[in-house]
Amino acid sequence: MTTPLPQIVRTRIYIDGEFVDAIDGQTFETFEPATGQVLATVAAGAAADIDAAVAAARRSFDEGSWSRIAPVERKAILLQFATLIEANAADLALFDAVEAGKPSPTPRMATCRTSSRPCAGMRRRLTRSSERCPQPGRAISGSS
Repeated sequence: MTTPLPQIVRTRIYIDGEFVDAIDGQTFETFEPATGQVLATVAAGAAADIDAAVAAARRSFDEGSWSRIAPVERKAILLQFATLIEANAADLALFDAVEAGKPSPTPRMATCRTSSRPCAGMRRRLTRSSERCPQPGRAISGSS
């Protein structure tokens, strides 16, 4: 059984809070391996785009919208993100399958869904290099 292909999409680069084209305007296409059909036209980020993204991230961190937000607020935002992943899991799994040339989606997206909520609930500081998001199904001490 062949999975119907999603509509061809055009993707852009996310820099400084908005989706933008590559600075030099370059793009590339991604293809469905089984048929060679174009799946997406993707902005081809280059060194200038990376520099712009790094500068925006540094500015955002220094000016503090995320770095100074209370952990409980960060948790709420990450849980909203997890909800979006769950709400769009079927589409995400379909894109993953088609891009890889699989005949149908696999349970791989379930791992992403079950990993995002526990990670959002972690209360430890992110500066500790030994901390990692647990495997799906494992309990997290100190989560709320």
